[in-house]
Amino acid sequence: MAAIAGKMDRKEDVLILFATSHGHPVSGLAYRDRENAAGMIAPQRLADLLDGIGVKRRMVMLSACYSGIFIPLLTNDQTVIVTAASSQRPSFGCTPSNDWTFFGDALVNHALRKPQKFDAAIAEATGLITQWEDALELRPSRPQVFISENARIWLDVLENKMPATASAKVGRPAISTD
Repeated sequence: MAAIAGKMDRKEDVLILFATSHGHPVSGLAYRDRENAAGMIAPQRLADLLDGIGVKRRMVMLSACYSGIFIPLLTNDQTVIVTAASSQRPSFGCTPSNDWTFFGDALVNHALRKPQKFDAAIAEATGLITQWEDALELRPSRPQVFISENARIWLDVLENKMPATASAKVGRPAISTD
């Protein structure tokens, strides 16, 4: 992240961090750095990493069980945070045969591929996740969203630059809808 931050114009650019991992309600996100290291990144550690690189304008999307635990520590006046689950709930779709989790498929592979406002994309993704969880009789994951007022300013600028047409979905879906 530091290398990317070093190339950013911190007054204009937005750091977008999307992470898919296993999550724990206390320890945070699991990570593996090839053969070099493995462990957990706690909410405070991720907050320190992001604050340490000096990027205030940031969109953080976390696809992991219990990922809502990150919201209180990652928020600032320039942040958008979307999590796959509340701090009390698991999320679903994490299997080796899937290219996407429920959250990733619904948000990135469906909703964000369309020319629509971010709020509409979040609503669409949340609705899809709810449908999939209901169909499988799963306890709701309750995705979480935080958008600061100042982040809405740069989000509006980004939305005005998005393509006018949808892009194609990729990979195997998180759930078969046949």
